[in-house]
Amino acid sequence: MLLELAKPSNCLLLNCFDKAATMAAPWRTVSAFRSKCSRPCELPSRASGPSPCGFPEPIGLRGGWTIDETVAFAKVLEQRGCSAIHVSSGGLTSAQRIPIGPSYQVPLARAVKTAVNIPVIAVGLITEFEQAEAIISTGDADLIALARAILYDPRWPWHAAAHFGARVSAPSQYLRSQPRQFPNLFQQPGA
Repeated sequence: MLLELAKPSNCLLLNCFDKAATMAAPWRTVSAFRSKCSRPCELPSRASGPSPCGFPEPIGLRGGWTIDETVAFAKVLEQRGCSAIHVSSGGLTSAQRIPIGPSYQVPLARAVKTAVNIPVIAVGLITEFEQAEAIISTGDADLIALARAILYDPRWPWHAAAHFGARVSAPSQYLRSQPRQFPNLFQQPGA
């Protein structure tokens, strides 16, 4: 039932969604998971802030989810034992017209980060090494999630490490593939 209501087509028919129900389901899930988990374990969550309907018109649709509601939602997730929150802008319907550019969703993560003490994960056309480093070093987010950059370059994290002069823990099978221009890039795990 909840999955059916969350479909973008139903979102439009229902003037978005029942916000209380939207918040309650993940809260109950986190609480139930924590009550059954016998050992410490990570339980991240993902939130859209704002939803397809939460952008000001004409970008969004009337009656939607706002970033302030996402912040409130994140606070309760934190109280209930969520270990991290991943913040995006949804993109659930073609009616949502999000201005896209480098780091375009990072301000949403920043808004959540100022309100919670759990790690916040930022997304949104993060493709360059310096861009990623700036998001972390300025405190806009604790972690970044890469999508398009990893699809294009599956070794993006290694290339970023090489760019910044860092080292990568690599299994022994990979040591012979170390690039000559970066002779100190790889290190064996535990070394």
